[in-house]
Amino acid sequence: MYFLSQVQVCHLTKETIGQGLSLLCRTGNGLGHAFVKVHLIDKGLNDIASIRSFIHLRFVDISNNQLTDLSHLESLTHLLWLKVDNNAVASFKGQPFAQLTYLQRLSMAGNRITELDGLVGPSLESLNLTGNGIQRLNGFQIGYH
Repeated sequence: MYFLSQVQVCHLTKETIGQGLSLLCRTGNGLGHAFVKVHLIDKGLNDIASIRSFIHLRFVDISNNQLTDLSHLESLTHLLWLKVDNNAVASFKGQPFAQLTYLQRLSMAGNRITELDGLVGPSLESLNLTGNGIQRLNGFQIGYH
C-alpha cells in the first residue's frame, strides 16, 4: 500500500493578517492611519495573495512558512523591512524586489537560493542570505552608488 503525501495549501486569510498586525502609524500622505507591521511567523503559509491589499505595510515578517512565490508583495511599495527566513524561495527571478524601491533590509536566510540572478534593490542596505546554497552571483544590483 502506498501513501501519497500531499502538500496542504494554506492560504493567507484577512483574519490571519488581522491577528498579526501591529504598529499603527500615519499613512504616507499623512491623511489617515494604518497598521504598518505584520508578523506571520509559523503559519504554514504557501500562498500570501491576500497581503496585496495591505498597501501601507512597512515591516513584514513571513518567516518559517512554505513560501516559494513572493510576487504578491509587489503592491507593498512602502515596504522598508522584509524577513522571509526559512521558507522555500529558490530564486530571485520573478520576485518583486525591483518594485520595492524603499526596501532597506531583506533577510532570506535558510531558503533554497542557489544564485543571485535578478536581485535588484535600489535602497537595500542589509541583505542576509545565510543558510542558502548560493553558488553563483550574476546581475547583482544593490543601490545606485
